[in-house]
Amino acid sequence: MHIDQHRERLRDRIALQATLLEGAYVAAVAAGADRTDGPSGRTAMLHDDMQSVAEEVQAEATEFLVRFRPVASDLHFATSVLGCSADLQAAAVAAARIDVLHGDVERRVARAAVPSLDRLASCVYVVVSLMADAVAEWDPSAVDAVTEAQGEVAAVREKLRGEVAAAVVRLEPDADTVLRIDTIACLLERIAAASAACTRRLSRGVAPGQASVVVRA
Repeated sequence: MHIDQHRERLRDRIALQATLLEGAYVAAVAAGADRTDGPSGRTAMLHDDMQSVAEEVQAEATEFLVRFRPVASDLHFATSVLGCSADLQAAAVAAARIDVLHGDVERRVARAAVPSLDRLASCVYVVVSLMADAVAEWDPSAVDAVTEAQGEVAAVREKLRGEVAAAVVRLEPDADTVLRIDTIACLLERIAAASAACTRRLSRGVAPGQASVVVRA
């Protein structure tokens, strides 16, 4: 396999991993918004798929470095691919944890006590979606849009902290529910941070003339 074909396959694997994360996020957060019967099997399935793809990326990136005589730009590319894969895996673990916690939080109570939670979930989805598109096209210029969206996440998260503090003082709902809500918010923030980190890596992994379109699976 020619080095360019190998590079293209690695991009394709990362694009697939990003698409799977987007699906896992939707399953855990959007589809779980009104769920009261515990975790969804779809999130766990997508997480397993992501793990398999991550293992492929690790093996193929290693082969890429060993089989060819990479120049500096190739080394940057391989490092970016491995970093993106690790970022996406971290985000997938957070999504899986959210899926579990959603079953322990009464959504009606959560919306009343911490109304910014749904807004935070929506803002994080924007970051995840922008990242998935950027990785699919290996587009480093998307970093500005992702950074702006992450800034909105940070603003909503700060507002949510105030709502959590107020709910704790009121003792309504119970403290355990409030803490679970805050844990979900922390995990959402982690997903946004990992997605943004993945997008920033693109600018370090693309040399002039290297960028090309990869169709999302």
